[in-house]
Amino acid sequence: MAITVEELTPKAPVDEKKPIPIENPAPNVVSAAEDSAHFPLKTGPSRPSGEHVLALDTNIFNAAISTNPPLPMFARKNDHPVPRTGITNMDNMPVGTNKFYASLMLANGDQGVWTQPYMVWVNKDPAAWGLSISHTDLNQMAYGPDPTANPVQYYISPLGLRSLSLGAAEFNSTTSSMTTEALTPHSALLHLWADKNNSPSNFLSVPLVQGMGFVSGVYNNLTPQFDSVILIRSFSFAGVINGNGPQRQKWSVQLEDGKEWRIYAVSNVGTPALNLALSGNSRIVSTSGAFSGTIQVISFSFFFIRRGRKISVLT
Repeated sequence: MAITVEELTPKAPVDEKKPIPIENPAPNVVSAAEDSAHFPLKTGPSRPSGEHVLALDTNIFNAAISTNPPLPMFARKNDHPVPRTGITNMDNMPVGTNKFYASLMLANGDQGVWTQPYMVWVNKDPAAWGLSISHTDLNQMAYGPDPTANPVQYYISPLGLRSLSLGAAEFNSTTSSMTTEALTPHSALLHLWADKNNSPSNFLSVPLVQGMGFVSGVYNNLTPQFDSVILIRSFSFAGVINGNGPQRQKWSVQLEDGKEWRIYAVSNVGTPALNLALSGNSRIVSTSGAFSGTIQVISFSFFFIRRGRKISVLT
């Protein structure tokens, strides 16, 4: 029987408690020599001649991997599967599809936009066409599945609570329309038109910004109108604010849910002061006709609560 040299070589005893080292060197990136025209490569000192290794300090963005078009197997499209509905003044500019205001560009454009702390949406109801505004307090949330759990698995905020809306007597469901522009990651500009084709100078512009404390509307030759589905308990003029700019008018709106809202108005130069009056128990109308200027609304009755203290933020 033949005996190999390996069998005659004495072997060291194996210590089962001691880990056995495994040789597993890091892989090297190897390329052909002719690729050096595209990548700055250097020859590894321990490599055979003709093989190259990417240098660790090489910036791969200094040269394009390829400038050739994609292979024919990949279909080509010159547009997006979702149309750019209502977007203006943004030709050849990218528009994000996962932004907080994306609901304005999808389907009918009438779904909610969460600017925090408000939810706003374009209400196309013929009786109250305009921008609806809702603010939800913590006590209006529904928690589940066990509302006493800490933490709960989910919470649901009520929808469709139109506390107030920025509207105009000229808005209607037949000729009124909406457009958006100046779309950025954290803001958008919404325009509501009374009749864009026949009255292009009569419109309401609303900048939407994440975290905005006021909902602001810039009116251009429109008759302001405000509606509430919660109904209005009381409405009163709250005086004027002077100093630090033009004079500002303010009104107090008490809703039937106990919340108080404020309306502020600043007229453009040459535009008469705004006069508002309660009409029924769900609408506030302008009694001074068309208005050009800025109107802001804010949910005034809520407070910032921190560590059990209520802190008023506005008067």
